[in-house]
Amino acid sequence: MGIDMASKRVLRVVDERGTVYTLERKLGEGGQGAVFRVAGGRVAVKLYRVPPSAGAVARERLSAKLRQVRHLPIDDLPIARPLAMLAEPAVGYVMERLTGMVPFARMTDHPPDGVTAWYLETGGVRRRLSLLARMAVALQGLHSRGLVFGDLSPNNVFLSEDHTGEEVCFIDADNLCFESQPSRNAVYTPFYGAPEVVAGRSGVNTLTDVHAFAVMAFETLSLVHPFIGDWVSEGEPELEEAAVRGELPWVDDPGDDRNAASQGIPRDIVVSPLLMDLFQATFGPGRTRPTARPGVEAWPERLQTAADATVHCPECGGTFYASRSACPWCDRPRPSMVLARIRHWNADRREFVPIPGTRTTRGLKRPSPLLVVDEAGPRPLTRHHTHVGGRMSREAQVDLALVGRRLTVRARSEAARSWYLVSPDGGLHRLDTGEWVLDVQGPPWWDLHCGLTQENHRVVTFTHVPETP
Repeated sequence: MGIDMASKRVLRVVDERGTVYTLERKLGEGGQGAVFRVAGGRVAVKLYRVPPSAGAVARERLSAKLRQVRHLPIDDLPIARPLAMLAEPAVGYVMERLTGMVPFARMTDHPPDGVTAWYLETGGVRRRLSLLARMAVALQGLHSRGLVFGDLSPNNVFLSEDHTGEEVCFIDADNLCFESQPSRNAVYTPFYGAPEVVAGRSGVNTLTDVHAFAVMAFETLSLVHPFIGDWVSEGEPELEEAAVRGELPWVDDPGDDRNAASQGIPRDIVVSPLLMDLFQATFGPGRTRPTARPGVEAWPERLQTAADATVHCPECGGTFYASRSACPWCDRPRPSMVLARIRHWNADRREFVPIPGTRTTRGLKRPSPLLVVDEAGPRPLTRHHTHVGGRMSREAQVDLALVGRRLTVRARSEAARSWYLVSPDGGLHRLDTGEWVLDVQGPPWWDLHCGLTQENHRVVTFTHVPETP
């Protein structure tokens, strides 16, 4: 006897230890099955779509996979752990429930009307970029351990339900694996499988994960699938099948506009030029040559740098790239802001030199850290901004808050207390003496040295930019 996941009646399942679970509602659905919220508990249940005749074989295969997952080195990654197998007749398992989290699909499942208001209410550009950066960091952590997620889609990544939250967590840990061989029975979620997987030419690997991630990122920002342009959406079903096999150009292909999309948010509003380089490499040459796709390591910095370069509109509450002279959502002039520009101090040469971030990765220029501070609220300088050779880290070192032309600087970490400010007249001031309120109307400008003079360190220069006339 199997489990009918489409049934409207209340479903109850039992795990291998005899615990009964009442399934409340479906949280998400992927290529293998669905994840359900459990009534009154802090766990969730994944049910597989398995014919009754194949139940025993599928259950044993799943059990073997879960035993393997429990021994993988992923404790430090945001992945919901499997807790227990389900007993017959169900095929599935109990997993840690993500309290206060919802499927990532919430960021693309927009209402038919009022899309702009919905986009801003759900966090706008800045939150979307930050969420995607966190997802990219987690995926990079998996790949660095030789692991592949395998079936990445908006229904098996969860995010904070609160529209101000920026946490992400992967579910469906049973998908974790090492690279696999090509298979006609490859598991992937429709529209997120890499073309070579859909066509049966390849199994899953790090570059198929990158394709799925890039599709999610492009959809999340622009609200259009990178391969479902007007030609496909208005054409025969066969065109859709060809598109997901990588046989048609992507919607923003600079050399072939046959599949351009009239829907979605204009890309210049939500996609920075450095991010567009990644999308173009992934969906252009990378559509037919997987090795042309940038690896996942290229994504975190560009996404976070793009998020850091956004400013908050005091009129509509939206966020937008600070390089624009006016808010694209309501046309209000860009508000005043402080640019926290980051340079590198070479102690041996006793001079400023280009920071290591200007080097290239696979021919793609890496962005230099920059943080925009406006009057919407404090923004943290993190280890990503302030540490020489530091990886993408959100550990806050210093809080920055702007009111008019006065910038408040406050140390958050113990290390930052030994850093020092250099005033426009050359005076030195250690951060450990308290909260500093700087008049940043310069030039000359205030500098924050994130280290001692005799060692290499980052230097942050605070430049005030007035409101656009």
